[in-house]
Amino acid sequence: MAEISYEYIKVTGDLVYFGISERVNVTLNSLPIITLSDHIAFAIECKKFTNHLIYQIYDYFSDELVLGRYCSER
Repeated sequence: MAEISYEYIKVTGDLVYFGISERVNVTLNSLPIITLSDHIAFAIECKKFTNHLIYQIYDYFSDELVLGRYCSER
């Protein structure tokens, strides 16, 4: 967790408590903040590269992509 920027942790906390929790049918605790912060940091780094599997990801994870787009607009 020491390698994750505070900005990512803060944004993730805000997204979990003020956005994601309203859109999923799961009780959330503090654990998603840590794992999602790491995921966001990794995703931002990966954004620099071309993803050749993007169409397969759209097919299998369309709901998650919609939620991800919602979060990236915040």
